[in-house]
Amino acid sequence: MKDSATFPSQKFISTPDMYSFLETVFQTRPRFVNLSTKSKTVEMLKLVKISTRLLLKRQTGAMARFMEENHTKNNESSTPKNSPSLLGELTNLPNLLTLGRIFAVPVVCALMMVDTPLASFIAALTFGLAAATDFLDGFLARKLNQISVIGKFLDPLADKLIVLAVLLVLLNMERVPLWLAVILMAREITITGLRAIASSEGLVIAARSLGKYKTAFQLSGLAAMIVHSSYIINLGFWESEVNLHTVGLVLLYFAFFFSVTSAGDYFLGFFRAMKNKRS
Repeated sequence: MKDSATFPSQKFISTPDMYSFLETVFQTRPRFVNLSTKSKTVEMLKLVKISTRLLLKRQTGAMARFMEENHTKNNESSTPKNSPSLLGELTNLPNLLTLGRIFAVPVVCALMMVDTPLASFIAALTFGLAAATDFLDGFLARKLNQISVIGKFLDPLADKLIVLAVLLVLLNMERVPLWLAVILMAREITITGLRAIASSEGLVIAARSLGKYKTAFQLSGLAAMIVHSSYIINLGFWESEVNLHTVGLVLLYFAFFFSVTSAGDYFLGFFRAMKNKRS
């Protein structure tokens, strides 16, 4: 198979549609495997670029609505408020951590494509540190009273981007089953869209424990799948060889369960909120 074959990154570069994009990725996966390492890397970077563009499009719409509502409220207020500039918001500590998570995405993907034990370990470590900032930036924003509009835009974008990018790379390295990747990615995209609709309707749907369990299992499972290799674990009283690929796959199966159940719970919460609003 020649490296000049048409791939989804080329087909959808001008008119991206996420679901058609994902379908084409899965259909062309066997051809992707036959490419050279250099061509694989180029194609994966294009796919990550398109994922970023699609997520930015969704998040920008939600952010624009939020800023318009916030501007209207400020105009209606009789007391002017001194708010920091956009640059000031962008450079506060919580948002810098969020930006670091976004910049970690190409680093993790590039290291994964090298596909050596050392590179995979460094990729997993980078991924783990990036995932840790997901909890840290929110905590610091509340603790330091630095909750900002730009932070509300960047945080969910960074979360979805790093998960989708890693899943795409794992899929094309044949480390994760096709059906599992489809469901996990479709869930992330669907719930992101539903949250944008809820925001446009002025609905607040509180986060539930199911979603938190999904996040914990998904991030830990992806980290183990990135490492992929087997290691001897010695706890003193117990020693055994542990295959981290198998461990990661089991964790992703748990993530699949909580992805489906939390998505159903979120849809039910959305419809209840819509019903209460219209009644």
